[in-house]
Amino acid sequence: MQYNKRLTALLLVLFILFTAGTAFASSEEAENADIILPDAPTLPDVEMALLYEESTDTILYAMNPLTHNEPASMTKVMTALLVLEYDPDLSGTYTVPADAVAPQYCSWMERVHLLVGEELKVRDLMEYLLVASGNEAATTLAMYVTGNIPAFVKKMNEKALELGMLNTHYADPHGLSTHSSISAEDMLILSRHAMQNPLFRELVATKSGRLPANSIRKEAITYNTTNRVMSPRSTPAYMTNFSDDVIGIKTGSTRDAGYNLSACMVKGDLTFYSVVMQGREVERRGSTLYSHYLSTIELFRYAQGFEKTGFTAGSEVLKAPMQDSRVADLPLTIDEDLFILVKEGERVFAETHLEPIGRRVEAGQIVGMLTLRDAFGNVRETPLVAMESIAVPFTLPPYVSGAGCVLVFVAFVMLRKREKNTKKKAEI
Repeated sequence: MQYNKRLTALLLVLFILFTAGTAFASSEEAENADIILPDAPTLPDVEMALLYEESTDTILYAMNPLTHNEPASMTKVMTALLVLEYDPDLSGTYTVPADAVAPQYCSWMERVHLLVGEELKVRDLMEYLLVASGNEAATTLAMYVTGNIPAFVKKMNEKALELGMLNTHYADPHGLSTHSSISAEDMLILSRHAMQNPLFRELVATKSGRLPANSIRKEAITYNTTNRVMSPRSTPAYMTNFSDDVIGIKTGSTRDAGYNLSACMVKGDLTFYSVVMQGREVERRGSTLYSHYLSTIELFRYAQGFEKTGFTAGSEVLKAPMQDSRVADLPLTIDEDLFILVKEGERVFAETHLEPIGRRVEAGQIVGMLTLRDAFGNVRETPLVAMESIAVPFTLPPYVSGAGCVLVFVAFVMLRKREKNTKKKAEI
């Protein structure tokens, strides 16, 4: 009997753990769900991808958005962000310390690189960091901010938590470590935040730069951006009609991380962000190409087919009839912009839900709701409010006037006369 009780308890515990684990997995899978419309591009040569439009807060494309991957040199976006917090105008200068180029902190550098003892402007270091992706610039700037690499890495992880990047861990300021990880969703959060800084935005949109020679380093360092979507140069596969609209942000690649790119494109009043991760080399017509560029181009080409539609705060949305009024209509508006993304040329149908409107309404009074829906499953709502104060006076119906009044009077007299005759008969 005691054995049966223990067995029953054990089975109950196992059932709870199994169902809890199943529920957790289902929840995690739901959050990591793909958003890929039937006419969206297929991206077989990257493992994670996101496409987002900022002004409408719309995810147009998602593939494994919460899956972890090493960020590689996309790490340098966080490095740059912390430098800008420490020196907002990038007005300082700093001498390259020995630790910045030491193997334990910077295991890989270009043949021409920064040298110990050379003094550089912080702005020049930042441009070299973000445009040329200089690893030794990352370690130099980290030491400029905190004096040592471990303290800077601690600040990186604290900032990630502050921004809500819950699937991120940094192990260095440049991204060479295999112990760093990030999700596409977190890279989107970081990119959007960094792009709010005008100086960062300016630097990542730079296509080429130069570090002048000095007393320590005898030759200048000239460089081009690593972002070939923004600067295709002579590669036809990367050439598009929207490369000038791309304004950053950062590439990153290592053997384990694959090829990665976080990018931004501005098209009119729309701002698109993309993140692709774990890309690879691909062979096309005898040429070696890179899928983080090709996939980003596909996402931005897809984005070209969308436009923003909806209503602006303060504009008239519709007119609503008021109670007992055949002439007065109440103009309605919204207090905040309400927009969604639709395919170019498609109409959007707004849903309105109105409350009964009486004879008197004050300006600003909420009288209903306006709802817009998009193809990505988003439902956007905002209250409908009266644009002006209106009071509808009580009026007689139109038939109670002129001849109508005569008819009503005659009917009244005949009714009274009938009542009197009925009363007399009752008295007899």
